Amino acid sequence: GALHHIHTTASPSVEEYIKLTYDPCVAFNEREGLFKVLLGKEQLDGYLKCTEVRNFYKTAQEYDDILREAILLTDKQTKGLESHDIWKGFQPKFARVGDLCKYVKFFKKLLRSTLEACASQNILVVELRHTTGCLFDDDRGTIDILDEIGLIEEIQNDIRKQYPYFRVMLILTCYKIVGPSHAKKILGHIQKANLKYPHLIAGFDAVNEEEFTPQLD
Repeated sequence: GALHHIHTTASPSVEEYIKLTYDPCVAFNEREGLFKVLLGKEQLDGYLKCTEVRNFYKTAQEYDDILREAILLTDKQTKGLESHDIWKGFQPKFARVGDLCKYVKFFKKLLRSTLEACASQNILVVELRHTTGCLFDDDRGTIDILDEIGLIEEIQNDIRKQYPYFRVMLILTCYKIVGPSHAKKILGHIQKANLKYPHLIAGFDAVNEEEFTPQLD
């Protein structure tokens, strides 16, 4: 089978995100509803490490359920609502876990879990939407675009050892809400990456809520 149009941030199981909160570098700001990766001696006002907060609950499951509900789009945020109202609950979910997805150590874990889940269900062609240029390393340095695409190919190739016909097709995406400058940036990434990874790069897309986001000129 094949799977069309899944995003690297939205496709991982919520349980994979919960697993990440057991890493001592992951913190959560309950007031802002945001996760952050705190590297080294980094500290941010209002952010408490999940591994420490979990100790104040009777069980780890109790705290995990709170985080799980914060990550998931619930029935209350979708049932009986119009598209725009659903987006009001949906869009913040990406920002909520955004820093976790951008940390390269976690990005690799999340992507591997998603693609392995696909392959195990005999989904052997995956069209993956991904916004390049956001990944950071242990020093918060930006991962080079070719290294970024390379690690995606590395994970794909690892999975192909067990599922030889498995393949990923990348659609690189810009954010319409940022404007034309971001579109030009991603198109530049496509040109550069396509020279080395033409077998992976399949296209370009502009994302964000269609009806309420200004069109790109």
